[in-house]
Amino acid sequence: LARPEIGLAGAGIALWIAIARGRTWPATLRLRSLALFLGLAAVCTMTATLHNYHAERDWVPVSYNGGVNFYLGNNAHYDQTVNARPYFEWRRLARQPVEHGIIGASAQSAWFFQQSIAWMATHPFDAVHLWARKLGLSLRGREVMRNEDLYAARGDSAVLAALLWVKGVAVPFGVIAPLAAIGLWVGRRQRREGPLLWLTALAALVTCVAF
Repeated sequence: LARPEIGLAGAGIALWIAIARGRTWPATLRLRSLALFLGLAAVCTMTATLHNYHAERDWVPVSYNGGVNFYLGNNAHYDQTVNARPYFEWRRLARQPVEHGIIGASAQSAWFFQQSIAWMATHPFDAVHLWARKLGLSLRGREVMRNEDLYAARGDSAVLAALLWVKGVAVPFGVIAPLAAIGLWVGRRQRREGPLLWLTALAALVTCVAF
């Protein structure tokens, strides 16, 4: 619920149940498993949806910040928006839908999505270039700074100092990524669980590039 975009991984799991398990599970078992998985996911989501409606009288499935987060990573001024500082810069950015007469959390989130999609439609090559750049940043391993500098905080935290550093290899990603790659390579032989590993990893990577 804290990161609704990870729902892409849930879609991958549902796809795995529906397709990848087809060779080993009967159709009825796949349908029951898929219904159980989607039902539990819906129950978890509905707790947030009902709370949001009670608080704002607006149907927001999980969080209304999906639109603005998508906009931060998909616009012509990516370097400025992705580094928007808390309070003044952020409030100025978040008020843009209001300045265009858009009222309501879900409508404002949709407005940000529409702005990004419109930019991608009119500047497809710029959008592809930006996605390629974000893919490189995702695979590089060094933490991308947003409104906080984690590396600067190492001086105040022994935990961060031990677990977050860059000296030739970016830790922790530079250590975890090769192990994950080995796991994916070994898992390719597993006809049942192998596709699930690949779908989960792909969903995580797509999330980083998309947002």
